[in-house]
Amino acid sequence: MLHPDDLSRLLNGNDTPNAVESASIRQDLGNLKVQIASLEIQLNSLRGQEREVWGQIFLLSVAPVLDDFGRDALVNLSLVCWNWRHAALGTLRLWGGIKIFLYHTGRLSYDEIATWLGRSGTMPKTVEIRSVFGNWISAIQFATGPTPWDSLQSLHLAFSEETRWNDSPKASRSIFRHLPSTLTAPHLQLPSVTRAFREKDDTYEAVLHIPPEVLQRLKSLALFCDWHGMHVFDMLQHCTDLETLQLDTDSVLPWEGLEAAEELMENRLKVPMLRTLRFRRAAGIDFLDCVRAPALRHLDLGCTTAEAAGELDEEFAETLENFISQSRLEKKLETLRIYDIYIDAEELGQTLAHLRNLRELTLDRVQMDSPWSFWMQFWDMKSAPGADKGACLPFLGQMNLLHLPSKYPFTHIADLLAENKKRVHCQVNVSYEEGSQYTDNDFKDLPLKRVPVSFRLIPPVPLDESYFSPTGERDFV
Repeated sequence: MLHPDDLSRLLNGNDTPNAVESASIRQDLGNLKVQIASLEIQLNSLRGQEREVWGQIFLLSVAPVLDDFGRDALVNLSLVCWNWRHAALGTLRLWGGIKIFLYHTGRLSYDEIATWLGRSGTMPKTVEIRSVFGNWISAIQFATGPTPWDSLQSLHLAFSEETRWNDSPKASRSIFRHLPSTLTAPHLQLPSVTRAFREKDDTYEAVLHIPPEVLQRLKSLALFCDWHGMHVFDMLQHCTDLETLQLDTDSVLPWEGLEAAEELMENRLKVPMLRTLRFRRAAGIDFLDCVRAPALRHLDLGCTTAEAAGELDEEFAETLENFISQSRLEKKLETLRIYDIYIDAEELGQTLAHLRNLRELTLDRVQMDSPWSFWMQFWDMKSAPGADKGACLPFLGQMNLLHLPSKYPFTHIADLLAENKKRVHCQVNVSYEEGSQYTDNDFKDLPLKRVPVSFRLIPPVPLDESYFSPTGERDFV
């Protein structure tokens, strides 16, 4: 490196640098270039982080699936400055969902839709189309060559509530014959019985002509159907590969009292691959009387019977126990959620005490005649002659006791879980009904020293069984 005096002499005069000075200057310039390149790398890294932050902010600012207004909002964000534009284009999830209203003409061409979704790269894509289904199918049929419809895997099909059900009674003319054979995860939302039919009894004659070859390929199915009859089971008998089923019956039992349902109770329908079963707004769990699911791991029983009935559901525990026994789930079931039921505590406790592999248990708005009796069933099983002392919920890692009406026997729970030989740590999350005044101090007197159990008070959560989303549209989530 040149001495400052020599560098000043060369810069302020006309002297020609000698060979040593020239070599030193070249070395200094090389060092400076390396430093500049290092600083540019650091600067680009900071700019990249800034764009990632803006991208996350944009994701929180717009809906996952964008309609006309949402798309305009995203475009406006990307026009603020170059940094925001690069942030928006670099956040692929922003461009992966689009909602199209076909009765709005002149807004989007096919090429524009393809260009928009193309910005999402290889991310999953969602297209919501609001149209008359028959008109949409007719439009597709005019296309030449293969279309994306022919390879569609996920579809949310919601039928209008404003007109009567008018699908053809002939399978060859049914709108369902147009469902793509590649479909694996549909959401099928049938119109409610009171809107679709003049008389409720008319639903017994209605047939859903979904091709068996489509049902056989399904991996997941979300179904809203409150139609009276055996429609659900008629579909389910073909779903040999189904792994996830979510069923919403709008607080009714569509098959109640039917001879065909009673026959199924004698010879249960086997759903061999089903791993996850969720009820939403179920008027009861009679569905479990009609099926066997030997591969089931996750069971979510979302009922709406506690407030409506105002009395004990005397069949709930027995139905659940028979289903578990018939499906041989005592050592298989991993998660269980029960929602909104008024039940005999002793019977439910006897049923759940035998679930050896349970990892997560959620009791949400579950009313019992005696919570103390419920937990005593677990103690009784542990103390029975010849019982395995570590057999009671040995792998339970999380328990959620939500919307409790009053004080609860937490001491029994802590003592019970502390006795497990496996000593798996269990997190117990607790919430009370809105308006109740409780704090974490309620747990300070529990015998938790050297016990693999921790209690946490969480705020009440909103009702998750609501049929309508915040936008006023029917929601299956």
